[in-house]
Amino acid sequence: LCDRADGLHEHAETRLIRARELARLTDACLTEAEVSRDLGRLYAETGRADQATAAFLDAAVTFAKLGATADAAGTRRELAQFTSSRSTAPGP
Repeated sequence: LCDRADGLHEHAETRLIRARELARLTDACLTEAEVSRDLGRLYAETGRADQATAAFLDAAVTFAKLGATADAAGTRRELAQFTSSRSTAPGP
């Protein structure tokens, strides 16, 4: 997250992808969901809409499966805000 805050998006993405892989390998589902949400945020910040949407959806579904309803709802709200901001943004 520090890399992302410092504008080092490629480093942040590499680390987050690796963290998600490790979470999956170790069945750390909550960590996997949190990392997917962070990837969604990163992709949204860097204009990768399809990847952002997929990551947010993955996180929301995983949170819901875990019974983390507040996190699932929060992630769905982030996705809705992201989607809304894209549809109201002025075109080129």
